[in-house]
Amino acid sequence: MRHETSAFEARSPAGALAAATQAGTDRVTQVDIIEGLGQVTTDFERRAAGIAPDQWGLPTPCEDWAVRDLVDHIIRGNRFAVLLLAGAQPAAAFAEVSAGDFGEPLSDLRSSGAEQLAAFRRPGALDTLCHHPRGDMPGAAFARLRLGDLLIHGWDLARATGGDETLDERLVLAAYEAYAPVAQTIAKSGNFGAGPSGTLPADASPQLRLLDLTGRRP
Repeated sequence: MRHETSAFEARSPAGALAAATQAGTDRVTQVDIIEGLGQVTTDFERRAAGIAPDQWGLPTPCEDWAVRDLVDHIIRGNRFAVLLLAGAQPAAAFAEVSAGDFGEPLSDLRSSGAEQLAAFRRPGALDTLCHHPRGDMPGAAFARLRLGDLLIHGWDLARATGGDETLDERLVLAAYEAYAPVAQTIAKSGNFGAGPSGTLPADASPQLRLLDLTGRRP
């Protein structure tokens, strides 16, 4: 379940949302997109603040990624979003955010998260056409990609460090609504482990369904 591409979201759970967006299923149930993005940003930062010094090298559910790699992915993804919202082409944005290592991870996480939220909150940003690697899309759809990435990777971080794995149910339902229509694509892509297991009980929780859909087996 390693999510390493030049698109950041392209092979992450958010990549499935991009596919769903192009298929006309870009909806987030009962969630204001900016409010939701702010919440998952705060939640991820809270989880990251609890990382102990000896936990940065621990493995995560994302294949070949340690905790430090996972946090780095979010930092770079935040910065990538700011550049795309400013009109950058994907290749140029990726090259810029991939130059060098991050400095102080928690500080960089907070600053990049704040910059991303500010970029999405600018007047007209949600209607701005972004040149995403998955294809051009409005800023609102791109914001949903970032919400999904932060939500799922927040769970990855909690699982890796022994933290609270509970995800906000409203955001879980919103993400699942977007991913479910492309469940077969997820399974075939190989980018989410084995994809959906097909073995969940009928009474499985929304969170368990979302995690299973994205190749995670809690």
